[in-house]
Amino acid sequence: MKINPVGHMSDVFPPWSRRNLMKPSTHAMTSLWFRPADFHLLTVLLVVLFVSLSCAATSPQPPVGIGGAEFGSYEIGQDGKRLSATTNQIRRAVLSLAGAWTVTLDPKEVGFKEGWPERKLAGQPITLPGTLDDAGLGDEPKPSRAVLTRRKEFVGQAWYQREIVIPESWRGKRASLFLERVMWESRLWLDGKLVGNQDSLDTPQIHELGDGLAPGAHRITVRIDNRQRPGASSHSYGSNIQIRWNGMVGRLELIARDPLSIATLQAYPELDQRRIRAEAVIANETGMTVAGQVVFKIFPHGPSNAAPVAEVSAAFNGAGQSIRVERFLDLGKDLLTWDEFHPALYDLAATVNGDAEGTSLADKCQTVFGLREFGVKAAHFTLNGRMIFLRGTHDAGAVPLTGRPPMTVEEWRRIFRTCKEHGLNHVRYHSFCPPDEAFSAADEEGILIQAELPYWGNVKEDWAGTPYLRQEMDRILACYGNHPSFVLLSMGNEHSGDWDTLAAFVEHGKRTDPRHRYASTSNAYQRSGLSYVPEDEFSTIMWGAKTNGQRHVLRYMERFQEHDEAVARDQDWREVLAGYPEPVISHELGQWWIYPDFAEIAKYTGVMRPTTLAAQRATAESGGTLALNQPYRGRDGACAPPLPPNRTGRFPASGF
Repeated sequence: MKINPVGHMSDVFPPWSRRNLMKPSTHAMTSLWFRPADFHLLTVLLVVLFVSLSCAATSPQPPVGIGGAEFGSYEIGQDGKRLSATTNQIRRAVLSLAGAWTVTLDPKEVGFKEGWPERKLAGQPITLPGTLDDAGLGDEPKPSRAVLTRRKEFVGQAWYQREIVIPESWRGKRASLFLERVMWESRLWLDGKLVGNQDSLDTPQIHELGDGLAPGAHRITVRIDNRQRPGASSHSYGSNIQIRWNGMVGRLELIARDPLSIATLQAYPELDQRRIRAEAVIANETGMTVAGQVVFKIFPHGPSNAAPVAEVSAAFNGAGQSIRVERFLDLGKDLLTWDEFHPALYDLAATVNGDAEGTSLADKCQTVFGLREFGVKAAHFTLNGRMIFLRGTHDAGAVPLTGRPPMTVEEWRRIFRTCKEHGLNHVRYHSFCPPDEAFSAADEEGILIQAELPYWGNVKEDWAGTPYLRQEMDRILACYGNHPSFVLLSMGNEHSGDWDTLAAFVEHGKRTDPRHRYASTSNAYQRSGLSYVPEDEFSTIMWGAKTNGQRHVLRYMERFQEHDEAVARDQDWREVLAGYPEPVISHELGQWWIYPDFAEIAKYTGVMRPTTLAAQRATAESGGTLALNQPYRGRDGACAPPLPPNRTGRFPASGF
């Protein structure tokens, strides 16, 4: 949830039940979900000041809101905690921390007690961004016959350290440490003093240093703890797809900003009005009254010297620490929409300039967006008003050579172009949300992405991991919501438990960010009756509704053993879909068993060993069939073409 903070909101947030959810005002300064009994708290805590605006837009404009109390370059989530900032292109001073670090493994968890953050550690050399697996550090695990086996494995606390020098030009600036992807918790010390901790699996972890980073030499100590915590048991954290790696990957930077800065920048398309609603949250950390102006501009994506296609400004004057500015920008009849065939993109840039008692302050932020509306009509998906058929596949960021997701746009662009070569336009990420680079590549290639919260199991209101999933949902929406490729969000895979709690997740998504469609889980087969929650905007299913006590089967991928039911080649899909009022996507089709190709063993040159393939090869050799590997493999592959088209991909069963 995005709000202008008015204090530590954990004191006033109500239980997160759908019976207590209320739809917030679109242009209210503060967006809260509350019970009627909380009105007295709201009255005491909120002070709203609306100020005059100067605006060049032709559309009626929403007001500027100014809030108070503790606020930095961040937003507040549903539990009153800070959200990671949006992964926009922010024009600020950046000090890359990529390169040489040291790391000290702490399997017995004695580092904090022995004062490791307070002194320089000898450690072992390591290059970051990277992981302990990349560096070959850890213990050698037992070979697995079920999944790939790591060459080295370490699950626990690891202390990373390096010296930095802050330039004189950073004096008076606010600084933050940006860690693009970490598994799982990072804890930061600066010169031996604890700064704080972060725990997002799916979004950047940002540590706010405030104005405590003076010019000169400093020592940074980061403790990464990749042990399991409540809130994830999935492909985001597990051994089936990713490994439980320890390290820091992606962008690794110190960022400096003025005490007046842009915390977040969002673009909300309104296609029927041929415009967007731009929203910038300005962080005023000066402690003083600030007068200034925000200028929004829209440019065609790509060309650096292009003229803006729309521009609007808003003036503000106030002492609050949170200033939210919303403006409409009209794009006119020449606007270009985003879709799978013509993925037109725009850049939204926001510049803030202000004066605090004679001191001039400024910041600039830029984000990419596309003009698209992904909707639902008569149980079908629509893209910009046109019915669309999702032709998709299933992934979870798997890269066997590294054991972790790619962190460059180029790597993701190659993946999505391969998908397009096979006629696909959609990828579902099983209990996983890919990094910003994946969404950026999908934006360019016209791929539609379904992200999921990092859990696969039983969700209940009183479960210790539920607050974490709520926080992670807010962080995902705040970080990646602008990307037009981000169209679907599921609360995880094959959940069971409290369906009212899961429905509240869906309702919160609808209210927080209407740019996406939401579902309580992927494949709610454990729910009685139809496998969806009434609040869902789409469903993914492997079985249809029960008829005469039996479910209609939709997938047969595991059914090749004795006593398994035969594949129904004359199946009537209308029976499977009976009773579903929303679009339906078939769940995990095409995951067929195949005969192993032992020639692949030599390709595993990275951090994992193909111990399963090696064991199968040994079995074939002892049985005298090793020489027949390629003929067997060829005959197995020949079985695939005759399969019905509806058995070879992740297709929406609803069709058109």
